[in-house]
Amino acid sequence: MRRLSYLHTFYCDNMFFEYTLRVFKCYGEGGGVLIMAIFRAKTSRILAFATALVCLLSACQTTAVYTNESLKRSEDRVRLLVMPMDVELSEVSFGGVPSIRADWTEAASGHLRESLAEFLASRKVEIIAYTPPDEDPIITSHDQQLVKLFSVVGNSISVHQYIPAFALPSKKEQFDWSLGNELTVLAKRYNADYALFLTVKDSYATAERAAAIAVAAILFGVSLQGGVQQGASALVDLKTGEFAWFNQLARGTGDVRTAKPAKETITFLMQEFPK
Repeated sequence: MRRLSYLHTFYCDNMFFEYTLRVFKCYGEGGGVLIMAIFRAKTSRILAFATALVCLLSACQTTAVYTNESLKRSEDRVRLLVMPMDVELSEVSFGGVPSIRADWTEAASGHLRESLAEFLASRKVEIIAYTPPDEDPIITSHDQQLVKLFSVVGNSISVHQYIPAFALPSKKEQFDWSLGNELTVLAKRYNADYALFLTVKDSYATAERAAAIAVAAILFGVSLQGGVQQGASALVDLKTGEFAWFNQLARGTGDVRTAKPAKETITFLMQEFPK
């Protein structure tokens, strides 16, 4: 039985790899990046394999989805709570294994925060910066879990909202996603209408990995994945916990380690931001 299990795993891994390569060859970044992003996010091989098949049939796109073109206001201006960003940068080794780079992550976080502040300054919203409660680790931990919850729900939205084959029956005709009523505590604590969540995961190939990509392309005619930039941004109604707007990013280009490219990433993530 154990031997059969190993053979099954080997077969599935190779089938997934074969179809992923076909996706990259047919659609380049448009289809393949999303597959690798889902696989990297620890989604099951079956789901990643099925997603590859979907992308073989139709090119993948990243577009904003939102429920309200205009935001609800409790006063003259929308009060927007900006939650801490979930940012992680890593380096992809020769074998394709990513390792987190703390120095890159710190630099990118600063660039992304500055670019986001610049973008929001041009909008008719009152910005409330998140500040952790003083000397209350339990509440701080609770808020951190909300940020992680957004990342999990965001991954689900990317799969079930953007890929027709995985559309949930109850959500085919509407954008109906929520983080739950746990966010009401933020509305009371900060007197805010909405919370802005944003996550960016970016990776970059080492010189050895880049050489392997070049060799694979020249000798075998296949495209191995280098770095992947993926992310999501959303406005969540703090009174209901429901998503008012959502946007995603999945591509093989971009670099948030420096200021100018980081600004371009923020511009992409904030596309079709509601008024």
